[in-house]
Amino acid sequence: MKKLTAFLAAVVVVYGLAVTFAARADEMVHNAHAVIIAGHPEATRLGMSVLHAGGTAADALVTVSLSLNVAEPSNSGLGGKFVLTYYDAKTRDVTSVVAMDAAPLKIDVEQAISLPADQHRRGWHAALVPGLLAGLAQAHAKWGTLSWSALVKPAADLAEHGYPVSDLGASMLAEFSPKIDAEAARVYAPGGHTPRAGTTFRNPDLARTLRIVAEKGPDGFYKGDIADRLIAASVAAGGWFSPDDFHNYKARVLKPLSATYHGHTIYSGPPPTTGGTTLLTTLMCLSAMEEGGRSLRDTRPRDAAYIDTLARALQQVFPQVAREIGDTPDFAPRVAKIFDPRNIRAMASRAAKSDPHDPLDRQKESSLLPANWFDETERVASTTHLIIIDAKGNVACVTQSLGNHFGAAVVAPGTGFLLNDDLNNFSFQTPSSLNYIAPGRWPRSTVTPTIVLDQQRKPLLAIGSPGADRIPVAVLQVLVDVVDFNRPLRDAVTAPRFHLRKAATRSDAPNHIDLEKPVDDTAAAALEQRGWKLTKRDNHDFYFGSVNAALFAPDGTLTAVADRRRTNDAGGE
Repeated sequence: MKKLTAFLAAVVVVYGLAVTFAARADEMVHNAHAVIIAGHPEATRLGMSVLHAGGTAADALVTVSLSLNVAEPSNSGLGGKFVLTYYDAKTRDVTSVVAMDAAPLKIDVEQAISLPADQHRRGWHAALVPGLLAGLAQAHAKWGTLSWSALVKPAADLAEHGYPVSDLGASMLAEFSPKIDAEAARVYAPGGHTPRAGTTFRNPDLARTLRIVAEKGPDGFYKGDIADRLIAASVAAGGWFSPDDFHNYKARVLKPLSATYHGHTIYSGPPPTTGGTTLLTTLMCLSAMEEGGRSLRDTRPRDAAYIDTLARALQQVFPQVAREIGDTPDFAPRVAKIFDPRNIRAMASRAAKSDPHDPLDRQKESSLLPANWFDETERVASTTHLIIIDAKGNVACVTQSLGNHFGAAVVAPGTGFLLNDDLNNFSFQTPSSLNYIAPGRWPRSTVTPTIVLDQQRKPLLAIGSPGADRIPVAVLQVLVDVVDFNRPLRDAVTAPRFHLRKAATRSDAPNHIDLEKPVDDTAAAALEQRGWKLTKRDNHDFYFGSVNAALFAPDGTLTAVADRRRTNDAGGE
């Protein structure tokens, strides 16, 4: 009871400061014993109050996750998905909690396929059954210690009283189109205008929803008034939601994927997420390339040789992940097939010798290119990554998302939160695809919440990012910068990035690399000479995502870096 009282008192103090003064965002925290990195300063501030009151990383996760629904509504929330990689300091075990959005059980597949492309991304047909709250509740039940209702209350108060909108936050909110849904426009563009910088943004409907969740837990969302409102809005718009979709939804507690790389064990999300498989397979491919005489360690971070080496490995990995990974009961043997050392060595050999213009030598190796390779595109995404490490060393590394910015851009009357648009993440053209649309299926996602352990099974690095297809490539770059080059974490996060595009059509070049400005012109020229096609672009459209990361020093203290490409913030004590 003392813990709960102290926690509520801390929330009152911290929250009072939050609504009185404009939130100050911190990019980095040094020499801390507990840290939070999240997509908005208000979420970080409220989460730190949970840790200060003695809560675990899983306790603070409830508060931070739901506060992001309030203060960073375009990126994640109750209407979306959730993937957690969790390190338990007592047992030194790593566990995944996966709560992806699910296709409605009564979805009309033929109708869904025939919808115009824009209705795969916006509107009630685009919305799948949301998993975030089920994932949060599962994590809290497994590792939490404080009262669920007390952990949800700060987010409800934040929604009721509001928060000051920053310049960058206003620019993200300005992407909302009020033309899509009248209820969403009423909440997020009142009077036809999205909130301006410096104003206080309130969401009383979301406050009401969160108070129901605080009182009744996940049943209040999946079996009560909230679910009824979601179903009614979907049916009224011709959608497919039904009570069974919500009553039967379950998050999955799974063993994460893992691989060794240069003496470290790296854990990341399992299928149907593809980011973990992409990251780990690429790292294994790089190790095998070393055995063949081509070492990443012979390069410098982000120089031409470094980008060329990583891009060659990624060219081999992308199609295998597309062919083998999806929401299937046999995902374990499929992952094992990719991770098989013989396959890894074959990929490494092709990566070292191939022409970037034709990395798979398609006439000789056509089986390596899956039939559904060109079915799916995921270019712009609304996602957020958060990391919570408590004083005992428990680590919650979470990516949560609505899909595209503002998801489907629809809100059920009276609920105050946006729905995802994850219908868009399915394959629609190839029935043999493991990601082909089907009732109850979870679509793939590139989210990559990752924890790196040292040889004593103690955490070294927690890392993740938003950014759609760019997620695993961004995480890869920061991870190898830290592990292979001992690069300071802030330098690794803030350095300009590259991204190897996944071809969306058969006419797209397989050797197309995006370079984030400012571009090293010498490196760019060298890449072009090596056979790469380049596009130089800045991050004004949030294209490259924002990698949040926390690093453990040998003495156990923490450095946390919040990527300021978005509204991220780091806090510590």
